[in-house]
Amino acid sequence: MLPLIGLGMVLVRAFTAALTVYELYSYGSNLYEGQANYRQELEKAKSEIKKTIHNLEKEFNSHLLYASEIAYLEKLRKDDPQNTETRQPRQRGHQGFKKQISERIPFRKIISEVCDKANTNSFPQLKKKKGVKVSDLPKARQKILESWAGLILSEIVNEDIGSEFLVARLKQLAASIIFEFVDEILGWKAPLKTEVCFGAKFEDPQLVLPGNPKLKRTGAFDLNPFYPSPYNNQRGSISADLIIPESRLEPISKTNLFAIVEIKFQGDSIKKAQFSKYDDLLKECKVAKEGKYGKKNNHSGKGIKEGGYLSLFRYPEDIALEEGKGKPNEQTGTKKAGNRGK
Repeated sequence: MLPLIGLGMVLVRAFTAALTVYELYSYGSNLYEGQANYRQELEKAKSEIKKTIHNLEKEFNSHLLYASEIAYLEKLRKDDPQNTETRQPRQRGHQGFKKQISERIPFRKIISEVCDKANTNSFPQLKKKKGVKVSDLPKARQKILESWAGLILSEIVNEDIGSEFLVARLKQLAASIIFEFVDEILGWKAPLKTEVCFGAKFEDPQLVLPGNPKLKRTGAFDLNPFYPSPYNNQRGSISADLIIPESRLEPISKTNLFAIVEIKFQGDSIKKAQFSKYDDLLKECKVAKEGKYGKKNNHSGKGIKEGGYLSLFRYPEDIALEEGKGKPNEQTGTKKAGNRGK
């Protein structure tokens, strides 16, 4: 059994390697002007990560007892390096979402680092094209932006392609690609799963193979593998930016959900309806867990009090506190962004 501390170190190494390759190839910056190179660069990045950490999957997938894994996640929650703004929100979303913002979660530092890279290296060409609307582009380019943004064309057709909202959506895509990279490198058993889609009636996420943790993707690989989602034809389906499973060795389901993390870059909207849907999903998770484990036990020894945790991670406001410092890393722009908070 891999010790809990060792498990954490392996995960950090995996994400460090992925972020290094992301920065090296900067495939996110090529998505708008050079989408023809996207597939080639993506495969280069994957190959490079695999060479760098070829023994990591075996090390990470050493047997870990389910109860021990939940205890590990709970410890990470307790030690969550929240900054002052996260503990006592005053910026965007603090009215109506204070509880979700202040919710303790595992892996805040890793989530912060991935968002840093997605924020810094993604889509500079879009930012240079202010004043040009999506409707001004050729139809083929409009469809590309529709896929990247993960929204139907009618929702973005009047957007300035350099708008804060659209750039935020594309940064989210970049972050999701990084999280998916690491999941693949770890044999689809990473403890952070991205773009997890539940059906309109909270059907469990679809899988590539039954019993295998790999999530089914139905989007275009060379554009956005996450859009459309497997339940895209169901009105009321919901996709979570990140889900932390109780057991990384099992597929994500209503009985294998520790926490939902919704990431919001600057410019993205925070909607009550979305979080109400998450609340409904967690209620279904609670019922499912009680049916599977009984009301007094889900292997944590504490009983089932709720279906899972729900966190709103605003970037850059909620980045992890640097060890030994009393405020977030100013290099990420947190201090300046805080003054623009809505």
